[in-house]
Amino acid sequence: MGSALTKKIPPEELYAGNSGWFSILYQSENLYQYVRKFWKENHAKFEATIPAVDSAVSYLQLAAKNEYRRWPILDGTYWVFVEKFKRYEDTADSLKNWIQKRIAYLDAELLSPKPESSACQ
Repeated sequence: MGSALTKKIPPEELYAGNSGWFSILYQSENLYQYVRKFWKENHAKFEATIPAVDSAVSYLQLAAKNEYRRWPILDGTYWVFVEKFKRYEDTADSLKNWIQKRIAYLDAELLSPKPESSACQ
């Protein structure tokens, strides 16, 4: 979900992609075209993760309740959560929101003509 342990990485940022050998890979036109093709072919699978989160929340609700009773880390600042959450469901809502924004970002980057300012130049 873009967490770097000390700050939340925005969906529009490529955390690993802006450093080291990843930055070199994004300069390859062949790789860029491969990534575009992969995104087009697998877009629906990524969209399907959003309702899957709801399904997992429902399935894990009792386990989460027990987890947070044993380790009361909700509404606090801990390495596992960069943000503060009041309820288990809020963590899932944050994840779904991040996924939706990430998909919109990737759509803009990979389904439209290649922008000059793209990280994939």
